[in-house]
Amino acid sequence: MKTVIVTATLVAGGLFLAACGPKTAPITDSADGSLSNSDGGVTYGLTLNGAALTAEGALIGGTDHGTPYIAGSGVYDGTYEVAYRHAGDTEISTDSGAISLVADFDTASLSGAAGDLTISGVISGVTLSGDVTYDGMAGTLTGGVIGANLAAGYFSGISGGDGFAGGFLTIPATP
Repeated sequence: MKTVIVTATLVAGGLFLAACGPKTAPITDSADGSLSNSDGGVTYGLTLNGAALTAEGALIGGTDHGTPYIAGSGVYDGTYEVAYRHAGDTEISTDSGAISLVADFDTASLSGAAGDLTISGVISGVTLSGDVTYDGMAGTLTGGVIGANLAAGYFSGISGGDGFAGGFLTIPATP
């Protein structure tokens, strides 16, 4: 059964009728999340509004990375979460899992992979940046911190109708 909306408007000299067929509402969906512990963490979100896809992320206020490392290497173990959408999907999906990241402070790199997520980060003092891919979609490690307490970062990538946003929170397994 189709619904037809009829609008009647009184105009000078008569009645004007207009009929409109069914209207399709724009697709809207969103997913957000956060990863935190007693030292802080990250938040992230992905929103679909019609054809527009937007991503956001941030460190939770007061996140304490701890004493900075300036040399050596170590492994950080923890979790990641990702909200994602492929072009043509009508809703946003989510993924999460365990991840191990290798920090090499001599080469200023942070790297690791789990599931469909790959992180290739750059360490500059205590801040993180770099590249991220999720399920073949390219993105950016937009921000984060690393130190003796934790390594936490948020990331996103949008290209056409594909997009993702997420974060990770890890703690030193081997400082």
